[in-house]
Amino acid sequence: MASVTYSTLHTRIKTRVETVSGYKLSLRPLRPDFDPATLQDKRFAIDLDTTNARQYRDKAAGHARIEHTAAIRFLRRLPPKDQHTRYIEALDDEVSIIRALMVQGGTWQEDLRLLYNGSSREVLPGGEWLLFSLNFSIAHDLALA
Repeated sequence: MASVTYSTLHTRIKTRVETVSGYKLSLRPLRPDFDPATLQDKRFAIDLDTTNARQYRDKAAGHARIEHTAAIRFLRRLPPKDQHTRYIEALDDEVSIIRALMVQGGTWQEDLRLLYNGSSREVLPGGEWLLFSLNFSIAHDLALA
């Protein structure tokens, strides 16, 4: 596998999600204390937790095998008069995003190993916001020099 930096990985995920879903990367952290008038509808955030997957064995010279637990969190407004429809749309968006990230074609995944681990969904207090998270494991090599 070729070396991939963290910023490159973040950019690749962002591009895949924005291309398929119409969601945009949030410039602010997604938080559960939203004002209904917020502009956070159809926003997402990418969280990468990182570990050294190989530690001291089978180490390629000059590279570390890196593994990320990636949580991609999405926020969708559920307006009071249209909650069910928006919830169903969000479920469809979720499937589209999973498919886009899991696709094996092109250069998106050629130097990554990606595994879908699961999803979680939560309607936030007040009932006007759906926060859903897609969780992946991603492995790649990182050049040490």
